[in-house]
Amino acid sequence: LASTSVYAVHDLRVATRRLRSTLRLLAPVYAGDNWRALNRGIGEIGRAAGAVRDRDVLLADLASRASALPAESLVDLQQRLGNERAVAHATLINFLDDAHHARFIRRFARVMNDLSSWDNRPRVRDLGGSTIWRHYEELRAHDQDGLLPAAIEDLHLMRIDGMRMRYVLELFTDTLGPNVDELGQPLVAFQDHMGVLNDIVVASLLLAPHADDAATGPAVMGYIALREQQANAMLAELPMCWAQLASEAYRSRLMGLIVQL
Repeated sequence: LASTSVYAVHDLRVATRRLRSTLRLLAPVYAGDNWRALNRGIGEIGRAAGAVRDRDVLLADLASRASALPAESLVDLQQRLGNERAVAHATLINFLDDAHHARFIRRFARVMNDLSSWDNRPRVRDLGGSTIWRHYEELRAHDQDGLLPAAIEDLHLMRIDGMRMRYVLELFTDTLGPNVDELGQPLVAFQDHMGVLNDIVVASLLLAPHADDAATGPAVMGYIALREQQANAMLAELPMCWAQLASEAYRSRLMGLIVQL
């Protein structure tokens, strides 16, 4: 895999996630009527990039665990995943080169630069505090009397809300000042744990078609066993990460920044 391609796809996927979160935040000051179409268009880019990025992450992790997996079976598995990655990458390039995508980019640029589409009357201090706190409340709502969700699907939804909370804080960094980093650090630690758990789920889905194959099955089963051990360790540590975010001290620091707006 060309490293430039791996990094570029990663940056593209992250950019789409940040942009969709930013669009959600800008909705209250947007006066147009095609907001959903814009958000949907960005989502299409993210999904196309995700099909490539998910395999990049899996291939990199497989390589890091090569010494613990049956060599011949691993080579076969890496080859097949590499072929899947090549197909997904070609699909992404075709998507980005398509006239439909070009029209969407032009439409998106027109909306972003059309002053008549925006309501510039609300000030940051009028919307910022409630926006930040609302995202924190949405994240805390996953906590049921001190217990995190048991189902992996619910943890995934919590991860999404945590990601949105992180993007909100980053968006207001210039306004809130350097102290916002103190609030971002425990959020990043929590997201890192959740991200690993999500990678394990995605890896299991991508590997499922290769699990029963005689050539790739041994590597798949060995790898899944290793990732299950990692998942158990991450799940055991997750409550400690969450405790920092759910603490009274964290809420006090967050509110202290908000009242400065």
